[in-house]
Amino acid sequence: MKPNIIMQRTTVSVAAALLTLLFACKKEDNTLSNLPVERKNTANMVVIDAQQINTNTVWKDHQNGVDYLVKGLLIISNGNLTITPGVTVMFEENAGLLVTEEGSLTAIGTSSDPIWFTSVVNKRGSWKGISILSSSSKNVLSHCKVELAGGENTFGKANIILGSTQNQARAEISYCEIRTSSSAGLLVQHESSQLINFVSNVFNTNSGYPLSVPVNHSETISTSNKFIHNGKTAIEMNSTGAVTIPIVIGETPLPVCFNQPVLVQNSMTLLPGVRIQFCPGGGIRFEENGQLIAVGQPQKPIVLQGTYQGAGQWTSLKFYSPGAQNRLEHVFITGGGRQSQAMFNFYAGHVQAQNCTFSNSASSGLFIVKSIVSYNADIETNNTFLNNASAAILWGE
Repeated sequence: MKPNIIMQRTTVSVAAALLTLLFACKKEDNTLSNLPVERKNTANMVVIDAQQINTNTVWKDHQNGVDYLVKGLLIISNGNLTITPGVTVMFEENAGLLVTEEGSLTAIGTSSDPIWFTSVVNKRGSWKGISILSSSSKNVLSHCKVELAGGENTFGKANIILGSTQNQARAEISYCEIRTSSSAGLLVQHESSQLINFVSNVFNTNSGYPLSVPVNHSETISTSNKFIHNGKTAIEMNSTGAVTIPIVIGETPLPVCFNQPVLVQNSMTLLPGVRIQFCPGGGIRFEENGQLIAVGQPQKPIVLQGTYQGAGQWTSLKFYSPGAQNRLEHVFITGGGRQSQAMFNFYAGHVQAQNCTFSNSASSGLFIVKSIVSYNADIETNNTFLNNASAAILWGE
């Protein structure tokens, strides 16, 4: 079956019009695109003027400037689109690339010959970005430069979107530069989505969070990834439903940020050096088999704090799991207690807290239901409580 797609060479007049658009942007916007001058030639450009690829297709470098111009939404509905090193793909305003469940995208450049995904208009958010809803092992982006997307999109706003609230997806992303989005750089959705070999990427000057992932994806974030001059200086945890699998959050290049309440029904482990930020509505609730193991080190404490400084900037952590063995060591907790009895609230289970600091709560440092919760005998003396609005430990019956 031939692909349901129309390709044609641009005429001189179309090429001239495109060049006019390329260089008509305001002077102050000229730094948004890093596209080299030699890649802006449109003489050999192919126009992609329809909506579907439904068989295996290869896009090749024409050796001189822009190789492909995408108009509208290009859908890879079946088969694989392979893009070879050196290809430059431009998108018109509101255009985009969508990989559906039966399709796949393989874009592997080299360090000296990367693949470019950019916009005709030198403006953030001018195209929809790359949306991948497929779990194919052929989804690979390596040595690619993706810029100026983040526009209106059914699946979210980012340069690259992996998965949706309904679709799990899989992709390998390495050695890419993801830059100048009007929103997030990379948005990963669905707890079962897989982000593979996620190393040595650069997130540069994106307007929103450089990276937004479900909470169980934090282990995939290698410290080899770099984050430079983004609008948000944190990695967003975007989980919306209950987290039912064990979670390990390791040290990341930026703090991880919880923008909304998260329900945890299994174990959550925080490793030394982890930094967590909570927005004003952020907090964590532990139920069923939920428990927290947060063991830092004297030189690498675990930090839980608000996105903004001051007391009451976030809510709290609440523990309702009867069999939980919660453990806190070398953890620094500050700025919570908003509309809550304490920053850490224990209604069931066991807590062992040692060498921790609870400070600047809008209420108490700890709340413990004494008749139900077991705790270490030195919990009052082997922790530090500073500048909390109410008691160090508020005891419930």
